Amino acid sequence: MQEFIGLQLAFSWSLKHRLRKTDAQADLQRLLPPAWHAAVLGHPMPTSQIILCMGEWLAQRRDEGLVTDIVWQSIDDNLNHLSAYLGGCDRLASTPIPFAYSLILHRTVYLFCTLLPFALVADLHLMTPLVSVFISYTFLSLESLTEELEDPFGTAPNHLPLDALCVNIERNLKAMNNDFPLPAASQPDRYFNLT
Repeated sequence: MQEFIGLQLAFSWSLKHRLRKTDAQADLQRLLPPAWHAAVLGHPMPTSQIILCMGEWLAQRRDEGLVTDIVWQSIDDNLNHLSAYLGGCDRLASTPIPFAYSLILHRTVYLFCTLLPFALVADLHLMTPLVSVFISYTFLSLESLTEELEDPFGTAPNHLPLDALCVNIERNLKAMNNDFPLPAASQPDRYFNLT
């Protein structure tokens, strides 16, 4: 069972590195069971290979009679879902917002904000600048936010805290199997950001 847990941990850390386009070798060497080093470490797609290794491990246990067909089917379905999630994350990480879309959005927001005071002046009179600034600020902020969230897997403050997620997964899996000591929990920085 420890071997399967090691593969699960290696998968989560490998996925983090894949999405951030960083080197996963150190984490994979730390987490992968030694029997799987050769199969994963030299592979060009280690994250996908880890899913295959989990499937092989599960098939071996089924052949040995340690896992029933029902349990095997259930876990195999979950591995298929994991593979689908991997593909979805890859698509998110590698598909930028089309330039034409962002250009049209940018120009439309600025045009709207420029023309807004002319539409409001007849009704709001002296309040027009205040209301226009408030509404324009909202639209410009949303437009800026779309640019920030185009790549959610980075290390900027508004990106997903993949390091913290991986540490939590590692802590939970190890705690469930009484594998102590646990890694230190991720702590936010002084601005309450996790990476």
